[in-house]
Amino acid sequence: MPCYWKKKTKREEFLEIMEEIIPWDEWVRVIQPYYRKAKRGRPPMGIERLFIQSFPRFCPM
Repeated sequence: MPCYWKKKTKREEFLEIMEEIIPWDEWVRVIQPYYRKAKRGRPPMGIERLFIQSFPRFCPM
């Protein structure tokens, strides 16, 4: 019998809370002009991805 209900992981719960608390669109608009451009070398990661990876380090729950 397949299970269609999946328990949320702590990461998924954390990201849902962060979506409610932090206005991501506003942060992206503020940082976008200063974020590095891909001129040569390794391409930069997206700003949203950077936020998702960085916030748990600086804002532990």
